[in-house]
Amino acid sequence: MMAAPNAPLPAIFFTGDVKAQVVPWVEGITLAQALIAAQYTGFWDPHTITVTRNGIPYTVNVKKFLRGEENPELEAGDNVQVRH
Repeated sequence: MMAAPNAPLPAIFFTGDVKAQVVPWVEGITLAQALIAAQYTGFWDPHTITVTRNGIPYTVNVKKFLRGEENPELEAGDNVQVRH
């Protein structure tokens, strides 16, 4: 089955300290992979990262994220807010 020609591609949406506000979603993409694709622009490590899915926000533990201990898989349509 083919997608409709004008159907939007699945994506992850970013706000905050990134160059790209939209990153294409692919099966299995993690927060770290999506943040690299979005090109984080902060001079320092992020202070807060919040993933909102279906209207429900989840605050990522940034210290654990930076140590590689917390790196959630993202879903199409997720909104990620990144602030330094």
